Amino acid sequence: MGNVLSTDRKGAIAELAIAPGPIHGDARLAWAEEFNPPSASPSCRVNEIDAAANRIVRTVSLGSFACEYLTITGNEAWFVRSNETFTHVDLTNRRTLHTVKLPKGRTAGGIAIGRDVVWVLTTPAPDAEEASARLGSDGGLMRVSRSAGTVVGPMIPTGTANRLIGLAGNAVWLHDVEGAIVKVRDRAR
Repeated sequence: MGNVLSTDRKGAIAELAIAPGPIHGDARLAWAEEFNPPSASPSCRVNEIDAAANRIVRTVSLGSFACEYLTITGNEAWFVRSNETFTHVDLTNRRTLHTVKLPKGRTAGGIAIGRDVVWVLTTPAPDAEEASARLGSDGGLMRVSRSAGTVVGPMIPTGTANRLIGLAGNAVWLHDVEGAIVKVRDRAR
């Protein structure tokens, strides 16, 4: 017996042969990220779940690499690959739509998908003190056009707020290790 993803009065909604990672989706479509234990070969795979039929519809392999900060909405997957590039894939045909290089000296810290833009939280890479000094903060937000896959405007400094909470309207919410919460409004809209 696999791992039960969720249950209702009728029983299991979906059963996976392996342990699921985070779940992404909405009322009509759900995706279960496959958990990739550290001892296994890296892979990035997601399972499409039909909630109405209570079954896994298909498994999509995005590649033989660890994808970090995988975020899915509808049939679009956005993730960081090797902490150097930020990638957008159409899950219906596994076609890479956009690849964006992360700024030199920066590493990803989270992804949030908005209506028109994708926000990528970045922090200084462990060996890049100069990048942090140039930005003037620890955290920074990249704004990427969802349709064009291009960076929109300069990096937005976020100070010590370098942990992503999520989106609400045209604002990104972050917090720091002390618990302070920061709201960053998208002034480009």
